[in-house]
Parts: sequence; structure tokens; C-alpha cells
Amino acid sequence: MDQRGAAGVAPAPPMGRRRRAEAPRSRPVTLARGLVERLLLAVYMVSYGAIGIDLLHSAVRTGVEENPFAGHFNRMRYAAIIVALLLVAISDTATRRVAVRGALPFLPFIAVAALTIATTDDAFTAARYLVLLAGMVMGFSIIIARIGLPAAMGAALHVLAATLVASTALAALAPAIGRHSALDMLELGHVGRWRGVFGHKNTLGAFAALGAPLLLFYGRLMPAPRAYLWLARLSAVACLVLAGSVNSLLGGMAAVVACLLIRRRAMQNPLVLATLAVVIAFALAVAMDDISAEFLGRDATFSGRTIVWSTVLDLWKSNPLLGYGYGAGSGIVRPYLTSMLFL
Repeated sequence: MDQRGAAGVAPAPPMGRRRRAEAPRSRPVTLARGLVERLLLAVYMVSYGAIGIDLLHSAVRTGVEENPFAGHFNRMRYAAIIVALLLVAISDTATRRVAVRGALPFLPFIAVAALTIATTDDAFTAARYLVLLAGMVMGFSIIIARIGLPAAMGAALHVLAATLVASTALAALAPAIGRHSALDMLELGHVGRWRGVFGHKNTLGAFAALGAPLLLFYGRLMPAPRAYLWLARLSAVACLVLAGSVNSLLGGMAAVVACLLIRRRAMQNPLVLATLAVVIAFALAVAMDDISAEFLGRDATFSGRTIVWSTVLDLWKSNPLLGYGYGAGSGIVRPYLTSMLFL
């Protein structure tokens, strides 16, 4: 006798088997939804970070500061904001509330940026940068609210990893592009330093200072083969060291220390404590010893920065609270520096 009931109908499968059978029908919807948010996050990071724009045109290599491709990246930013607004429109009320809570800590920055419009001579530029700032906060908030922080972090790590791996490949295989070269029109004092997909070593150093600690401590959030994860980690460390940006190096070290302090169990490891002591000692030596500064390619003026600081101090005193407009201040500060330092 077959296993049928009195009505000739087979009994329902156990609950676990039923769920496994129904799962494939729901997965494509979840993946499709998450894919849109991950791609949007990548567009945000590439456009706002101008990742790769220097491969198209580099002021350091050509000596021409105006970048003809800047407008394309700016349009990518506005396109990302529009897509984020659409996501807000189609999201349910609970998701919107989560996004609002995520954006609340950034509202003071947006408010200050809005106030600077009243103090600047270039209100249009300040307003445009205000829209970009608010659009970035809104976009990241709705993305995280829709797919969750771990998934958003994993997508961001993918962008950082790809950028640093590509930078390492360019520096190793195409040094005329991936490193500061003697053929460059500007910044000849940095010949040999890595710059990767960027136009300057300091930009690569900043990305590496962000990517190295995140990939080392939170790389598990990035769904990728283990070999690729370690390639990204090694690339991040190589870019951080060989870019030769002291500020980025110290910032990366500080981030590593912060990650170690967050992990209380790691602080019970004698090797970790010894490494932490070395890092702190090195940072103090760099901060206090002129000999260490010279060893790192710096002088007592921090490559002329103290001269610049003293020059713009009077400019800052004239409007210390709101400055000269969010995003518009460079049109005032740069000509002032040029007239005071080079004329």
C-alpha cells in the first residue's frame, strides 16, 4: 500500500523539506534586489572618489590642471543620487525609518554646509556641493537600510580591494603610469613612489590607509575567494608603504591600533601588545623627532605645510566659523596662497 491518505492524496512533506523546496523561488528576488544596491554603492564610491579619472587625464603627468573628464564623474554622482531617491520612494516605511536614523548623525554637517551658502561669494558652488553631500548621506543610508550593514560593508570592501589590487598591478607592471615618473610635468620630487590608478601618491596612500585595516580585520565580510582576499590585503599594505605618504602611513597605523583595541581578546596576546608598543613608539618618534622626519622624507616644516598654515591663518581669522562656502572656498584660498607664496 502506498503512503497516501484516505482521500488518495500524498501527505505533506516535513516543514524543513518544504522550506528547502520553496527557497529557490525566493532567492532570485533577494539577489536581484541586493545587486542593485551593491552596484549603486560602487557607483557612489567610484564617482565621489574619482577612482580612475587620473588614468584618463592626470594633471601631474600632463601639467594641465583642468580635467576634461571631471564632468562625466560629476554626472555619475547626480545619477547615483537620483537612483537613491527612487530606492527611497519604493521602500517601505520601516526601511525609510532605518535610513533616517542612519542619516541623523550627519545632519549637523549638512546644516553647517547649508549655512555657508549665506557667507560665500559663490552661493551656486556651495549649493551644488551641499546637494552632493546630502545626496551621499541619503544614498549610503538607504543602501544600508535595504541590504544591511554587513552586505554594504562587503560591497565597499570589494571596491577598495579592486582599486588597491589594480594599483599594485599598475605600479609593478606599468611603472610609467602606476608610479611617479621622471617624465611627469609636476611633482618630480616623488619619482618612484607608487600612485596606482590615481594621479598622486597621497591619494593612493589615503585609500590604502582606509583599505588595509578594513581588509585585514573585516575582510571576511567581502564574499570572495580566500586567495583574492589575501591578494587584496597584501596589495593594500604594499600601496600603503610604497606610496610614501607619511600621513597615510600614520593614519593606517592608527586605524590598526583602533581595530586592535576594539577586539579585547587580541589585546591579551603578548605579540599583539608588543606590536602595538612598536607602533606607538614609531608614531611618537615621527611626531617629536626631526631626525625621524628627515628619515621619512620630511623636514621640520612638514614639506612646507607649516608655511602654508601660517599664510592662511589671517584668512581663517576673518571668517573662522563658516569659512568661505562649502566647496567654494578653494576658489578663494588657492589664489590667495598663490599671491602670497609665489608672487
